[in-house]
Amino acid sequence: MVADLTDWRYRAGRGQVVIDPELGRIAFGSRTAPRHGVWVTYHYAHPDDVGGGEYDRDDRETSPAAEVYRVGPGCAYQRIMDAYRQWQHDRRGGRCGPEGIIEITHSGAYQEQLDFDLDPGDRLELRAAEGTRPVIRLLDWYSNRPDALNIRAREEHGNTGGEAPRIVLDGLLIAGRGLNVTGPVGAVVLRHCTLVPGWSLEPECEPRSPDEPSLVLERTTACVQIERSVLGTIEVIGEEVHTDPLALHIRDSILDATGHDRPALSAPDCRHAHAVLHAHRTTVIGEVHTHAVRIGENSLFTGRMHVARRGVGCLRFSYVPPGSRTPRRHRCQPDLVGAEEAWRVRPLFSGERYGTPVYGQLAAGCAEEIRRGAEDGAEMGAFHDLYQPQREDSLRARLAEYAPAGTDAGVIAVT
Repeated sequence: MVADLTDWRYRAGRGQVVIDPELGRIAFGSRTAPRHGVWVTYHYAHPDDVGGGEYDRDDRETSPAAEVYRVGPGCAYQRIMDAYRQWQHDRRGGRCGPEGIIEITHSGAYQEQLDFDLDPGDRLELRAAEGTRPVIRLLDWYSNRPDALNIRAREEHGNTGGEAPRIVLDGLLIAGRGLNVTGPVGAVVLRHCTLVPGWSLEPECEPRSPDEPSLVLERTTACVQIERSVLGTIEVIGEEVHTDPLALHIRDSILDATGHDRPALSAPDCRHAHAVLHAHRTTVIGEVHTHAVRIGENSLFTGRMHVARRGVGCLRFSYVPPGSRTPRRHRCQPDLVGAEEAWRVRPLFSGERYGTPVYGQLAAGCAEEIRRGAEDGAEMGAFHDLYQPQREDSLRARLAEYAPAGTDAGVIAVT
């Protein structure tokens, strides 16, 4: 039966199973809770195929040279780290090549401490199987050190000639902690992933740790590629004198600092991240403090942008708040409407909390300059490729063409 389980006030009777679908809570009668846990099938709403889920991921490619290790019920491995250690063992024993795929076949929760140490030439992919959405819960395992998902490249002394390692995370939801990347990594790719902003959620979708970063790039050479993903703050810690800035590519994604005045991209203490940002069709909730922005297009930046090298790169067809220090801008808002209209032309969202059905979606009352402000007349931000304005225009044109004489037709958005 369905009931309101706010504050757990409702008491289930013997033999009853009570469900609160709004809060995601289940209650059993006294002494009747199952001893072996509960499995549920559920569905959730989201405006687009971003952040992972059971939708088709058509951009996936599997190299024929890669060795696949499957994790899940009925598979050879029940734990992710067991599959990883087997791949390492096979790789060093010469039984497989440098490419390895760990595929999770089940939409369950995996509670492990994950540490990936990569050798030169390694190509590792940790991914969800098609039609699944596994959850990786990073718990507080150790009292004296962080418990992040660690990706480390081994330091090699001397000239070994090996290529820097590469790791891909695809289709995963990671909660409880973030990712920590260190060492001479070649590339880190996040594709169709969610790194829960604020690490985890309170019952009303408020972030539990709003000031904690989702991705820490610490003294690494990694080129980071983020595609169709949701994540919290990115923090860059590194040597700025003797190393080049990191390349950070974000496409069709939401970078959410959980507040417009919190840093979405920065070094510690809100200093400039030693990174060069490339943002395409991206929604950034929070401030950006970075060395340079090579390109920002069709994107939304809700917090102020502070760029150290303003003579490099450009912003085009994007929104940046007044007072930002940016490279040159081309047809950005609110520049086109002027200071008098800047209060009106700004992003308005139906929801700004991860976990809500309308997360990151532009509100119906958002200014047309934002809703149609992209280069091709679509909306700015992560949901640009839905082409909502063009769809509405086509629908209205058909309604006007086929509506019977003497009748009026309108469009009412349900979600």
